[in-house]
Amino acid sequence: MRSFVSLGCLVGRGKIGFMRFGKVMNLQNAVSSLAMEELCSAWRGVTSLVVGRRRYSGNCGAAEIQIQHLQGDNSGITAVLMNRPHARNSLGNVFVTQLEEAVEELCQDKSVRVVLFKSQIKGVFCAGADLKERAQMSNTEVGHFVHRLQNLMNNIGKYKG
Repeated sequence: MRSFVSLGCLVGRGKIGFMRFGKVMNLQNAVSSLAMEELCSAWRGVTSLVVGRRRYSGNCGAAEIQIQHLQGDNSGITAVLMNRPHARNSLGNVFVTQLEEAVEELCQDKSVRVVLFKSQIKGVFCAGADLKERAQMSNTEVGHFVHRLQNLMNNIGKYKG
């Protein structure tokens, strides 16, 4: 399998794909049913035409995840913006909790048909697990956290939009 650095990820119609520098990069033909023009237009629209923005902070610290609902020609497209610069968007407890909340909300929102996952950090999508946090966890906590990550990724993969 070819590896690449992804600067964004999109989910729509039960398919997942990645974007880099405004071009769609297919992952096992994941986005073949979505029109290239629609995707590139939506990707550009993440930085403009915002209807609503929600920060996910709750009781778990600073907002590391935000949601933007696009409007106009891009209505029905939502961006999940990831912003954890000090850890290169690594998957820590706060980040994962906020992402779980965002995914749960998007799954309930029938007006959303495509979800774009985009980093707010230039040149970074996600560094993977937060190894500094993980080093502080017991084996039981690590097992629980890995299970949460698996469930999160499965829920993103099941999104039908």
